[in-house]
Amino acid sequence: MGQSTLLPLGCDADSNADTIANALLDTSVRDTTVLITGVGVHNKRPNICWEVARILAKHGVTVCITSRTAKKAKALARSLQLALDKEDSETPSENLRPRGRIIGISKALDLSSADSVYDFVDEWDRHGLECVDRLILGAGLGLVPGRQRTTDRIDANFAVNHLGHFLLTNLMLDALRASKAFRVVVLGSEMHRGIPGTDPIELDLEDINCEEYTDDWEAHPPCGQAAYMSYARSKLCNVLFARQFAKNLTNLRKWAPWKGTSSVVVVDPGLTVRTGLTRHVPVTPGSKAGERNRAILTRTYSRKNNPRARSVRQAAGDVILAAFAPTLQPSSVYEEMVKEGPLPRSGKNEDVQSGGTPFWYLRERDVSDPSEAALDDEAAQDLWEFSCDLVGLK
Repeated sequence: MGQSTLLPLGCDADSNADTIANALLDTSVRDTTVLITGVGVHNKRPNICWEVARILAKHGVTVCITSRTAKKAKALARSLQLALDKEDSETPSENLRPRGRIIGISKALDLSSADSVYDFVDEWDRHGLECVDRLILGAGLGLVPGRQRTTDRIDANFAVNHLGHFLLTNLMLDALRASKAFRVVVLGSEMHRGIPGTDPIELDLEDINCEEYTDDWEAHPPCGQAAYMSYARSKLCNVLFARQFAKNLTNLRKWAPWKGTSSVVVVDPGLTVRTGLTRHVPVTPGSKAGERNRAILTRTYSRKNNPRARSVRQAAGDVILAAFAPTLQPSSVYEEMVKEGPLPRSGKNEDVQSGGTPFWYLRERDVSDPSEAALDDEAAQDLWEFSCDLVGLK
């Protein structure tokens, strides 16, 4: 990989999140409020969004933590505070910087339930936070064998990875537009393309539950066709949603203008080890299929065995870059020229000149193009309307 055009000086493809944040973030971020979904700890190991939250709070950002239960959100906020206390105790006093607030939101956010998302947003104003400058959508399920369904009988990956975030983003729009420059960051995945050597992933709204695929994980390791398609399609939905959201913001500004700027970014943090993404994959000792799965995971999700595998702190650096890279800020063109154009692709010059809200897809710490299926404007519009119907959004 060549040198990224987004990385600050002194950083490279292997730099961890602390190094990137130290080079990228200045004192101006202390006026920033960030809402993050997906902060968590698995087997005592913090995940990507936990590291993002820690580093942003370390630099003075107000960080709001969500979870499926209010108790867990508070516990996660406390774990972050304790981690920063430890860092401060080991840092010379002259190098200490003002720390941002870490708020464990007292209302549960279960992204598999539209009712829970509506309730969460209804309670948002009680926290006295007037705006959200960055909305980082990091929560998600992974490769889960079997057919996982919500209480509404919707595929769990589709519901959590896409539908819940779709609804949350739309309901938080007033808080976002109150910002001088808001950005929505979606944690995506190159899995939205499919696995090399297989058919490309495409949207199929007539089979969101992946019923046409087998869930036999022993015949189709490591998790079965249905689980693989469920996850990959949800990641395709992430990109389609982000592109359509950027386009809709452009149109919205025509009849309901606001003073600030806006941007939308999907970032692939890469193949990251120890995130819990594969924690449900069966690895039963003594079972031939389980041992085979264990071998697959060891070969794939190991920095020792796979040179493309990345640490959680490296992946967190990609998310911080996506959220705060200044070269992704809208230019004056977006403030002065608001006209209808094609859905944005990924930060191309012609898209910038078309006006509106820019969209970028980032992988390997640079601007890239998503798959052809993710660039299908008709599919993006169809997904938007389909999602609105499912969650009762007008």
